[in-house]
Amino acid sequence: MEWFTEGLSECVFALLGIALTLLASRIGALAGRLAREKLQDERVREVAATCVRAVEQMYKDRSGKEKLEKALLMGEKLLMKKGIRIGAQELRVVLEAALSEAKGAFREK
Repeated sequence: MEWFTEGLSECVFALLGIALTLLASRIGALAGRLAREKLQDERVREVAATCVRAVEQMYKDRSGKEKLEKALLMGEKLLMKKGIRIGAQELRVVLEAALSEAKGAFREK
């Protein structure tokens, strides 16, 4: 009977080790995915800020609507070069946020 409980203990510890290994693997994969998403979000915001500054500099005499269209096209091209694909609506939101931040910076100067 003693050999049975020893064997059972070994099996339980082996299963526990496998479960912990799987859990650690899943946590690592999730952490990696979250880090990649955060980095991509940062890149999108950086590109949006760059586009807003460039459009403001290059198209000073254009209307806001025209500037937005130029920024959308420019942003889409730059993001595609970086391998980042986002929807037009999401890009528009990020560009509008970047513009709002830039206007605040322009007012402070």
